[in-house]
Amino acid sequence: DLSTDMSLCGLLSAGIMIDGCSMSMGARYGMPETFLVKDKCALGHPESHYDQPNMMKIVFRHYQRVRLLPMLTGIYDTQCAFKCFTLEDIPEIIEQVKSMGPDFDMELLLCALKFYQQKKGVPQAKLCKVYPTLFTEDFAESNFMATSADPDKPFKTYVDMTKGILQMHERYVDAGSKEAKDAEPLVEFCKTLDLPRYKAMIQKLEK
Repeated sequence: DLSTDMSLCGLLSAGIMIDGCSMSMGARYGMPETFLVKDKCALGHPESHYDQPNMMKIVFRHYQRVRLLPMLTGIYDTQCAFKCFTLEDIPEIIEQVKSMGPDFDMELLLCALKFYQQKKGVPQAKLCKVYPTLFTEDFAESNFMATSADPDKPFKTYVDMTKGILQMHERYVDAGSKEAKDAEPLVEFCKTLDLPRYKAMIQKLEK
């Protein structure tokens, strides 16, 4: 993964072995002590987020995720590839994962949370330990940037993620719950976001 500093792997094992959580993961942004390392310097939180070329796409994704997948509260960077699980738990966790797209990481976390809460009865405080990490990335090579001749590749990736979050909301949030009712206006809005509408929205927010 382009953005993961592998020298921080000790943090991952500490989350389970020392802190006693069921899983642990890193965060590249969204919390103190996260840093974006670029050629000019290392930017801390929140300045690092402002220097991210996909800032508004990430902001909208996070807002959508918080509203439509409230069970992920406290996990700001679901897409961080820096995740750790106990080996024997992996088969049951990944068995329910259906997505192989850009929303894979979110569904993996949802399935893990469901497994630990519902099957193992793990309390909220011991579900997941999140550690701030260094974020070193060449945006020109990132999967989220236009590495091909298609200048809309970043927008297409985030549109697919928007659709994936909608699908997971339908799968994992009880349709009769207060959370589902409160999210109805946003759900209807997100359903209208094809590529042209999504791109126009993000470009307007970036102005």
